[in-house]
Amino acid sequence: MSNHKLLYVDDEWVNLQLFKFSFQDDFTVFLASSGQEALELINKEQIQVVISDLRMPEMNGIELIKQIKNNNQAAVCMLLSAYRISEAIEMGLDEALIERYIAKPWSKADLLEYLNNIFAKLD
Repeated sequence: MSNHKLLYVDDEWVNLQLFKFSFQDDFTVFLASSGQEALELINKEQIQVVISDLRMPEMNGIELIKQIKNNNQAAVCMLLSAYRISEAIEMGLDEALIERYIAKPWSKADLLEYLNNIFAKLD
């Protein structure tokens, strides 16, 4: 198992399981079903990359990433959504809160290549 730590945040169980199944052989994958759960995991583990769904109850992906960045976490953050690019996503990109926006459904090959490039830069 890789020592590259990746956190995927999504409020839908099926999406969490699909992501883990897709990348568990490539990275150490952590899952969180809410923003609060993600913040707790980030405080316990040295997460290098966070991929969050945009639309979640209680705390959306942008709010989560803002909290991560405000806590001086160095994690590379990406936003994933089935919705078109919105003002929130554009703001996140403009303010350098998020490294990249990923549209659902995502391509495993494309996402794997991108993640490998990010981890190579972090090493």
